[in-house]
Amino acid sequence: MASMQSASIPRLVASDLGGTLVPPRADSLPSATIAVLDTIMAAGVAVALVTGFNLHTANRMVAGLNGSPWLLVQNGTLATRCGRIAWEHGLAVDEAEKLVRRLEALEIPVVVYRSLSRGGRPEYRGFGLFRRGAPFRPVPGFTDFSGITGVSTQIGNDRVGEVTAALNGSLPMNSRLISSRGNTRTWLEVTPFHARKDQALKRLCSELDIDPADVIYFGDNVNDLEALEMVGFPRVVADGLPELRRIYPQVAASVHQGPARELARIYGLADIPGL
Repeated sequence: MASMQSASIPRLVASDLGGTLVPPRADSLPSATIAVLDTIMAAGVAVALVTGFNLHTANRMVAGLNGSPWLLVQNGTLATRCGRIAWEHGLAVDEAEKLVRRLEALEIPVVVYRSLSRGGRPEYRGFGLFRRGAPFRPVPGFTDFSGITGVSTQIGNDRVGEVTAALNGSLPMNSRLISSRGNTRTWLEVTPFHARKDQALKRLCSELDIDPADVIYFGDNVNDLEALEMVGFPRVVADGLPELRRIYPQVAASVHQGPARELARIYGLADIPGL
């Protein structure tokens, strides 16, 4: 591996998961990506995986890793490492109730994330449109609005404008609406304001005493923009959004393990099977 004393070598490797490290329609890290990340972590480089997914999904995606990366899930709402919770943000009870009721009135799927530090499980009300597996618990309606760390829905792209307009009048104070658009469906998620990928990275950098200028970040979607803006080594996969590819340096597409190839180049890794 190249010397970590070089100013051109990132001290923290950070990346989005779905659509960036994990290709579309895949549910786990490719083997070569696992080998690269494990090699980097074994050499003492910190790795942070920053995703809009919940902790259960993120853990499933990274199950092949031997090393222990930081997991910043739900866009930074929750941070864990080695099973230990480092921080977790939440919504005020009355504001969470108002938000959930507004989504229920639209009769669209509603997913409620609850504080894991308090032993909560995520819940959903599907309105017959979709089903969730473990650890999500189906409910006929929501009655408890304490310990809510985020609220989300998945809708067809044709309804995004309508639902966004409805939500803008119901957003809790100190919260933000995050959109992750797919080919046919879009996730809309309301999280506490400080639950942003860039804010989570800033906090982690402070705890690790790493300058954001020494961070490489890989992304593909709108919710990666602020994180890309703050780091010294921004990278976008070639199958990411065109508006991001026009601004930031590109690496190969996620289906070709572009981030792993770029990391192997930067850190001088050779003979990684699959790259």
